[in-house]
Amino acid sequence: MGSGPFPYRGDKLPEDGILLNNTILNSSVQIAKLNRIVQFLWQGGDSMRQLLNSTTNLLIVGAGPTGLTMAHELLRRGIACRLIEQKDTLAQTSRAIGIHSRTLEIFEAMGVVEAFLSQGVQITGGNVYDGGKTLLRLDFQHLDAPYPYILSLPQSKTEQNLLARLRSLRGEVEFSRQLLALQQENDTVVAQVKHTHDDSVEKIQADWVIGCDGARSQVRESLNLTFEGSTYEEEFVQADVNLDWKKSRQEIHVWLHESGPFAVFPLPDGEQWRLIAGIVDSGRGAPEASVEVLQRIFQERTGDNQTTISNPTWLSNFKIHRRIVNHYRQGRIFLAGDAAHIHSPVGAQGMNTGIQDAYNLAWKLAMVITGDSSPSLLDTYETERHPIAQSVLTGTHASTQFITTQNPAIRLIRDQLLTQLLNLGMIQTFMLKRIAELDIHYHNSPLSQNHYGSLAKSTLLPDRTQETPSLQDRISFHAAPKAGDRAPQGFGLHYPSYRQISLFEAFRGTQFNLLLFDGLAQTAEGYTRLLELANQMESSLGTQVRLHLVVAALEPPFDLNWSDLNWHGSLILDPQQELHQQYGAAAESLYLIRPDGYIGFRSQSVEAEPLLPYWRNSFQSNTPIHA
Repeated sequence: MGSGPFPYRGDKLPEDGILLNNTILNSSVQIAKLNRIVQFLWQGGDSMRQLLNSTTNLLIVGAGPTGLTMAHELLRRGIACRLIEQKDTLAQTSRAIGIHSRTLEIFEAMGVVEAFLSQGVQITGGNVYDGGKTLLRLDFQHLDAPYPYILSLPQSKTEQNLLARLRSLRGEVEFSRQLLALQQENDTVVAQVKHTHDDSVEKIQADWVIGCDGARSQVRESLNLTFEGSTYEEEFVQADVNLDWKKSRQEIHVWLHESGPFAVFPLPDGEQWRLIAGIVDSGRGAPEASVEVLQRIFQERTGDNQTTISNPTWLSNFKIHRRIVNHYRQGRIFLAGDAAHIHSPVGAQGMNTGIQDAYNLAWKLAMVITGDSSPSLLDTYETERHPIAQSVLTGTHASTQFITTQNPAIRLIRDQLLTQLLNLGMIQTFMLKRIAELDIHYHNSPLSQNHYGSLAKSTLLPDRTQETPSLQDRISFHAAPKAGDRAPQGFGLHYPSYRQISLFEAFRGTQFNLLLFDGLAQTAEGYTRLLELANQMESSLGTQVRLHLVVAALEPPFDLNWSDLNWHGSLILDPQQELHQQYGAAAESLYLIRPDGYIGFRSQSVEAEPLLPYWRNSFQSNTPIHA
């Protein structure tokens, strides 16, 4: 019985009696009967296993970066969930190492970014070579963002940081839990989960299930969803090693060679670098990754015969795939991350895309579970995220073909023409925004709505003595970030402390944020209307929306006594009018920012209509959903 679930050692129960429900069993007959029952339950296998039953609000399968992010975002909104993982530990190898700008913004909102920044290497540029000749120089400083770089950090550290943050919310990962089967029954999902340390099986009844269990997703398999795509012919070898060279550790180094690409990425541990080499299919397959193999490839493709490779901490061979599931949701079961899409590692998009899947879905699920929104809100998860993954697959496929092509004519065009175009600042900015995932948008989402007002109610020229927008004001607003775009970062002064505050800091939390811009015409009429709207929004939307009045001045307007006003939002001063310019708000404007940092609604007529109808149609629920 030593391997069973009871606190006894040896092969039999203690002879001097045992305590059961405060009753001492010391009769040999009583003890013998109890012993037979215990042995039957334990050794009978199925008899014992079927006794394990539990319920939960939400079950997350897979504790990689996507699952950890999902659990964190649900817990900080007060949604109970369980997070199970088949393996007995988190990732122990470096695996995915690139964390992009947009993901770092998410980590900032989650309150965990400082841990990442203190551990990672900031990659601020990249170089593409042909032997000793530089073909292309990338500069991430072209990015207009708080984090204009790629952060290099092993996935093992990423998972450790996310788990530490999850534990700060009293969350935990249940390791050694293998999903065996899923079945949807009316308003619940039944999951059969094997506890691999003792082979017991638990039946979990969950209101919702989210599959974050990777490319071999058991959740996806249980739904019989199509995982459409193909496998690339090229094979790759990779390793984490030391290099005794002097190249910058703040840059990526890539060589284009007729035998295949060779890429080198800095890792944060001492002199460690990640090496990845593409192997052209020669009919013999790729050689097993080793220091000797990589040293030969390094010399062949870089022309560098001086640098020595040593101290391998991870060696691997792999092939790459591009596949996407046909649906992200089936009833009460969702897919996210690699369970829904896998693609070439070129551009380091995989882990980042999965984290953003979780960040998109979690707030929507929370609103539905708490009854603050109708279940139809959950349909927008697939509507918004499936096209993003499809775009990532298309982009990474084109990039992979770009660097692995063996066609001499295409290679000549690539090396002589395309690399020259990519050196242009404007084209680099466009490309780097895409790599950094800053250009992701939901313009076509039903949750994205722009309201431009009537041109007939515009003046021909700006008149800052009254609030009517001019034609130029309308044009500026039209060119500003649109509904569905990421809300850009900006800075103002927090009143009354006059402390500099960023918009991302103001947005931090789990609520929607309503930015009310006063415009450049500072009139009593305008401020009165803004405050009336703010009070109406507060009355109608309650605590789900946090209000911010952005004033284009160094002091509050017209000596208003803010302490006497019924104002519970924040006041942000914009004396240089930079926020107003950034958001195209030369005239009174409003922006509703979603909990995931994207613009849901914007209008240059600061009125309750059409904002309130938008809110009712998009989020309001008349019937609480207790699922």
